[in-house]
Amino acid sequence: MTLEDFYFLSQIAAALGIIASLIFVGLQVRQSNAQAKADAAETTHRAMIEWYYHQTSETAAIMSKVAQADKDLTDAERYQYLSVTMPLLMNMQEAHAKWVDGSLDDSRWEFWDAFASLLSLRSVADEVWELRKSLFTQRFRDYMQAKFDAREPEDVSGTWQATTKTGELHGSQAQEPDA
Repeated sequence: MTLEDFYFLSQIAAALGIIASLIFVGLQVRQSNAQAKADAAETTHRAMIEWYYHQTSETAAIMSKVAQADKDLTDAERYQYLSVTMPLLMNMQEAHAKWVDGSLDDSRWEFWDAFASLLSLRSVADEVWELRKSLFTQRFRDYMQAKFDAREPEDVSGTWQATTKTGELHGSQAQEPDA
């Protein structure tokens, strides 16, 4: 074997080493992306959990009254509803941004999307949205406006369910149709 043969063998070995390194780096990037998606999902769901943990009996009372007859709220109750709803909208915007950029997968986004549909049902939600929508990104404003536009103008007092124009049934009292 000549010196030139050793040179060519060493070049082949170096090329194989580079290819192996690139494969390893590719696998690491893939694993890192998967972890980033998992972290994004955890962060968005933790925000919702934190919101629920910090609810009080006063919050429950106002949400119950909104569910029963949101048109009969006093100004103080409307402000309370605004105070409860704004953190939800901010968390929802964060989840929406993560879903749009691909760091929140579709199965996790479905929860937030359904929640947005429920939130958009109440007329008091219209008021909150009109008062505060300028605080949100244009992309999220467009998304929420589509939610408001998609709802059916039906009486849903006493429930948290509604039928969208696409025929989907949302809410805690939604039931399977009789067969």
